Amino acid sequence: MISDEEFLRIVSFVKSRYGIDLHGKKAIINGRLENYLRRGGWGSFSAFMNDVEKDRSGDLEKTLMNYLTTNHTYFMREFGHFDFFKKEVLTYRTTVSSLDSYQDAVAEMGETSEWVGYPTGNGILYNEMISITPLGINHASEAKEGAWAFLEFLLSENYQGRKTGFPVRQDSFEKYLEQTQMFNGVVQIELTEKDKEVLQSIIDHAYWMQAHAPYEVFHIIYEEAGAVFAGDKTSEEAAEIIQRRVQLYIQE
Repeated sequence: MISDEEFLRIVSFVKSRYGIDLHGKKAIINGRLENYLRRGGWGSFSAFMNDVEKDRSGDLEKTLMNYLTTNHTYFMREFGHFDFFKKEVLTYRTTVSSLDSYQDAVAEMGETSEWVGYPTGNGILYNEMISITPLGINHASEAKEGAWAFLEFLLSENYQGRKTGFPVRQDSFEKYLEQTQMFNGVVQIELTEKDKEVLQSIIDHAYWMQAHAPYEVFHIIYEEAGAVFAGDKTSEEAAEIIQRRVQLYIQE
């Protein structure tokens, strides 16, 4: 268990180097680092921080920041984390690309949570959609006919019906939701009608992000917005801090 002195040392280190305030996050710091320190053979948080500060390669510092600022899948796997998440977290951003990832998200957020999407000026909520593998045809290509045939195959019902993730065709997507996922004869995933409604709503209100900010910039915005929702900062204060932190990130 991390001591108060060790906690303040990590808070000061992260604040001075990255501008991220972890005051009040003692349980999170302990939960995210404790098992890693144990596996690495460090007898205490102080011993680990000594090595972080002496490591000229910067690898340990990167590892520290990854554990403290990234939504690793193994965070939320301990009962204490589930309890903290369900009682304390107001908003949470997650990625859903298949039935597996959807059920993982439901398990992390709890059955009483709701999917709301991002607010907009017209009052309609939307979900961010990012294409992992965008495809196109070069206007100068001399094989446009073959390229079109390949794209037509990728969008065909035959191909889309074999995907493990969400199909892009509406008819294939509807069939995908009706499938019971089996493994070795055992039911792994079987959606309820509510699950199907949620997933269809996510798709119906999806907005294609043709370009999006780097993860680091999004994380800065997400963190400062959380402070506004928690009542710790005004929106004006958060906007100024976001501007300074993003500018610092760009300069680095």
